[in-house]
Amino acid sequence: MTDQELKLVIGRFLHRKRIEMEKEINDYSIEEIAYQAWIHDKSLGRMKRGETMPYVFNLIHLSKTLHISWEFLDYLERNDNITKGLGRYLRMKRYDTGRTKRNIAQLARLNENYLSDIERGKKMPSLKALIKLSYHLHIPWELLDEIKKNMN
Repeated sequence: MTDQELKLVIGRFLHRKRIEMEKEINDYSIEEIAYQAWIHDKSLGRMKRGETMPYVFNLIHLSKTLHISWEFLDYLERNDNITKGLGRYLRMKRYDTGRTKRNIAQLARLNENYLSDIERGKKMPSLKALIKLSYHLHIPWELLDEIKKNMN
């Protein structure tokens, strides 16, 4: 899947989730979503239209705001540093699968040192890296399901 196709899939997904929230809560505008997710409303508009790739940090906040199912959010502790929390979570999932860091890095086509930095909370993964890791670690994530549907 190309970057442009991925941007469009994510944009359509975010738009659909906003519409679902609008049905539940009247007057749930793009400005209100942006405010709650700590994102500038123009940036959110560009993401929704598929013009820009969201950062992982933005997706985490959007997932909370739009009630997007993602197991990681249940794992994240209230006062957690998001980068460290995500790293701990990915390491736990890797341990659960019984795979080595080298094996997962090869499957996801990531540098092993980069994966190590992610797991230690030193770096936030790119969205593409997180999608690959989520796929190979079998992480339940509503956005990943949407991406898989659009790959066929």
